[in-house]
Amino acid sequence: MQYYKVAMTNGTLDIDYSNLAEGITLSETEAVVAMRGNPEPREGWVAITEEEFVQYRPGKTEESEPEPEEVLPSAEELLTKISDQNIIIMEALATMMQDDAPPDLQAALRAEGREVGRRGVL
Repeated sequence: MQYYKVAMTNGTLDIDYSNLAEGITLSETEAVVAMRGNPEPREGWVAITEEEFVQYRPGKTEESEPEPEEVLPSAEELLTKISDQNIIIMEALATMMQDDAPPDLQAALRAEGREVGRRGVL
């Protein structure tokens, strides 16, 4: 691939379009192009490097820092968090209840060494 800064007249590039791989308009009179093969440079073409060409791509600059990757919690961390939240919810429900808690809630709290009575968690 060869890269050039070329003239543009009325929106038409001064190139052989059969060799054009990519073009980026810079202004009404100028563009940068990536050309396939070995095109014969025309008068007024200015050779540029690939790095220079890439800098003209919208949002693609060498100075751009890559987006930091989001670190997702592990399955074990998520399960621990859910378990902790469930315990908090169960405790709140048991505290609010005036009558005996449902058997499955009683069993879950007993598994943690707690008892549930008529006034909530004991």
